[in-house]
Amino acid sequence: MKKTFYILSFLFLITGCSDSNDSSDDLSPAEPHFYKGMDLSFQSELETYDVEYKDENGNPINLLDFVSENGTNLVRLKLWNTPQNVQNSLSDIKAYALKIKNKKMDFLLDFHYSDTWADPGPQTPFKHGRTWILIKLKLPFMNIPKTSYSN
Repeated sequence: MKKTFYILSFLFLITGCSDSNDSSDDLSPAEPHFYKGMDLSFQSELETYDVEYKDENGNPINLLDFVSENGTNLVRLKLWNTPQNVQNSLSDIKAYALKIKNKKMDFLLDFHYSDTWADPGPQTPFKHGRTWILIKLKLPFMNIPKTSYSN
């Protein structure tokens, strides 16, 4: 029995070792990836006003094509909890994110825990959180990203 075990172990050892030049296990560092980004959170709203963008020669351009062709590879989008209109809502952001991905760019989703613009001075909590105490306020903050990911 011991003899069979040693023979099988020896065979597994010999057949398990390979002299292959397969480089798939190469652990060399990957090329660094740098982002050149911009914030286009309000671009979908500006498109509803038929804003026309032009290049330096005055020719009309498609903004996403232009920024992509000029090196932008990351676009920031803000998602508001309960916006006053469809701008910066989940459905609006999803639609614009698809346009960005179709241009072969990435996007950075920025969760705003506010219903409107948030600046360093007035930080108005979102509509459904105004009457909650601080402890209860933490739960909705955790649910916003979770809900967005599941949609």
